[in-house]
Amino acid sequence: RFIKNMLAGVGGIDLALIVIAADEGVMPQTTEHIAIINLLQIQHGIVAITKKDLVDNELLELVTEEAKDAIQKTTISNAQIIPVSATTGENIPELSTLIDTMVTEVPRKKTGGNPRLSIDRSFSIAGFGTIVTGTLIGGNLHVGQSLELVPSGIKARVRGLESHRNKSESAQPGSRVAVNLVGVEPDQITRGLTLTNLEWLKGTQAADVHLTVVPNAHMRVRHNLPITFYSLAAESTGRIRLLEHEEIDPGDQGWAQVYLDHPLPLVRGDHYIIRSTTGTLGGGKIIDPSPARHRRKHQPTIAKLNKLKDGSQLEILLESLSDNHPTPLKELLTATSLGIEMQSDLITELENTTSAQVLRETNGDISIISVK
Repeated sequence: RFIKNMLAGVGGIDLALIVIAADEGVMPQTTEHIAIINLLQIQHGIVAITKKDLVDNELLELVTEEAKDAIQKTTISNAQIIPVSATTGENIPELSTLIDTMVTEVPRKKTGGNPRLSIDRSFSIAGFGTIVTGTLIGGNLHVGQSLELVPSGIKARVRGLESHRNKSESAQPGSRVAVNLVGVEPDQITRGLTLTNLEWLKGTQAADVHLTVVPNAHMRVRHNLPITFYSLAAESTGRIRLLEHEEIDPGDQGWAQVYLDHPLPLVRGDHYIIRSTTGTLGGGKIIDPSPARHRRKHQPTIAKLNKLKDGSQLEILLESLSDNHPTPLKELLTATSLGIEMQSDLITELENTTSAQVLRETNGDISIISVK
């Protein structure tokens, strides 16, 4: 239950503090947390070895080496390890200073596109009504803005905003935000709904994903395995359909499609985690949140997915085009998460390629048609 709740908020984390008790060492739950941090590509970390006063120097050195081994070959392999004692206060000021320093070094979140607040908590306050909280990504939110809850489709308006106990007229990406909503009742809110701009994001029950199985997974991931799928604060049970293999061993990678029992508000480029009833199995990035059902072990499909994962912005856009069907450029940019700010550069590249044709409407809108 603890891991499940942690996953609801970990999608917004920039800096991870791993806590290991000196009198216990690295426990299975610690290993699972570190695996999740690695899958989500969190780049900044600190390891605090607590209860330093309860062990001798020899055991402290042993636990420190265990901690180094646990973070080796992960995104936080360079994390500083600090032994501390809450009882004596030893190294607590140093740990606090290090956290403050590293927070200032974390790159600011990119601003642009549609704001998304994946709701991890909701409640009501007398006189104010419905409050939802989460970590804001994408664009800004501002008071008076009309928004939609996805996938429920419920419309709401921002009555007030608060971030880190300060009321504000607007909220920036990367901040924890409490949003006071008008037009929605508290019992209509569930954890995992996404608060965003109107009519651009829909719930989906399938996605193409690139899967990395964690090295210490307790089992292989086999074709059609029942899973629980997590992305930002959303979760759903479902199955994973392997596209290249019958099973993927711990530490290996492969292409897959997930089929979910409930629609989730998924976006290309978001990270995800899959778990079984006994632990974390793996994760990676969402490549296509609205795919067709693919033939298994079909090399043209695998080649297309590799382009969508590693290709240039132009290649990603071209691979997302429907054959012989004009698609609005803004719709393509949204679906591929390239962002409206890329529009002018991509139009120039599209006009110089023989793989697509640019159609300009009299009202200024632009559509793209594949000529492959």
